[in-house]
Amino acid sequence: MEQYKKFPYWAFISYSHRDIKWAGWLHHALEHFTIPATLRTRFAGQEGEVPKRLYPIFRDKDELPTSADLGERLNNALENSGYLVVICSPHAARSEWVDAEVRHF
Repeated sequence: MEQYKKFPYWAFISYSHRDIKWAGWLHHALEHFTIPATLRTRFAGQEGEVPKRLYPIFRDKDELPTSADLGERLNNALENSGYLVVICSPHAARSEWVDAEVRHF
């Protein structure tokens, strides 16, 4: 869990924009989830201090302004994320953007 000290973002959520509703739900759920004290205590000895929440989580709709150089900004966000969370759906399986994000991570 010390991963959070190395990266500005806990995780990057990759999804097809057809699944934007699920991405919004997951983003909110992850950022507002409180890690139980028993787990924080259990991992504290191994990993150092463990935070109460997994914040921030990167989601393009919330983090990126409209930009002409979206690819570079997404790659930068991927490189600054500790984990990759992929919303797997038939839409995501066909998405070139999701494929590129997974490959880059």
